[in-house]
Amino acid sequence: MYYFAYGSNMHSARLGARVDVISCLGSVLLPGYDLHSDKISQNDGSGKFTIADSHHSHICGVLYELSNASFDRLDVVEGEGYERIHVQVDAYGNGVLEAVTYKAYDNMRDPELLPYEWYRALAVAGAIEHALPERYIHRLQLWPSIPDPDGERDKLHRAILAATGL
Repeated sequence: MYYFAYGSNMHSARLGARVDVISCLGSVLLPGYDLHSDKISQNDGSGKFTIADSHHSHICGVLYELSNASFDRLDVVEGEGYERIHVQVDAYGNGVLEAVTYKAYDNMRDPELLPYEWYRALAVAGAIEHALPERYIHRLQLWPSIPDPDGERDKLHRAILAATGL
């Protein structure tokens, strides 16, 4: 089954630390959605990326192949605030594929929240790693974020970035 990753899970090392990945099929587009960072994190209270319906937008992301067991594990890792949905992704002119992704429940969103800097950096690194369009990478680089007040958590997540050189 295919998984459309659009946030920190675009980063291969981040996703690989969470679940077993069968393969990475590369970058794809998800039409009809826009990116937001207002999903309430159940772990640290910051904003996490989510998607919302939008007739005038699209999201760039990465398509992975995961086993059913990996999806079960990802359900746990992503937490109770996301629902698993089926979407149609465009493989940049090479056809349309069905994939699964995660979308925050409306009651798990707070427009006042921002992501931590390390979380945004993981998304940017994943976008660079998979050669998403420069405009999209730039959009992620400019995404508002805040420092993580927990220095140890910040250090742990930045170590993932440092280990991959991204």
